[in-house]
Amino acid sequence: MTDFPRSLIEFQQRFADEAACVRYLFAARWPEGFVCRGCGTSKAWELQTKPWTWECAGCGRQTSVTAGTIMHYSKLPLTTWFWAAYLNFEVNSADREQLAAVVVDRNSPQKHVWRAQIILATAEGCGAAEVMRRAGVSKPCVWRWQERFMREGVAGLLHATRRWRHASG
Repeated sequence: MTDFPRSLIEFQQRFADEAACVRYLFAARWPEGFVCRGCGTSKAWELQTKPWTWECAGCGRQTSVTAGTIMHYSKLPLTTWFWAAYLNFEVNSADREQLAAVVVDRNSPQKHVWRAQIILATAEGCGAAEVMRRAGVSKPCVWRWQERFMREGVAGLLHATRRWRHASG
């Protein structure tokens, strides 16, 4: 889509809430209106029980405007993802140096090296497929660590990642 906002004020006005983000994604995904990938039908309705999801009137297939994107399984609001895209996934110089050091340090755990490679490649502007190739990981893995970095920064990548639940009783 060529009508993406050119200024911060225009961006804030255009993508002020989730509904505005959904409208943009819908138009980007189906520029000529909804078309089902399953049967080709152009009639669908928005589901009230699943956010951002449409159901085909012909075959019943459900499709989300975020399907196939980094946003699909994320718990972050769409407005947060749009801000991240607009601000172009900035990694400050201190974080970049810390991540680069992790990559070259022979004593770094491999999982930390992968995570650092994911963020550094993303900061260079690489798409998910290229990041996957460089780091040797899956797309969901790339998305998970991009999201974690956006939420928690370098500390979120390099510290304990599991939140254990205690068994009851």
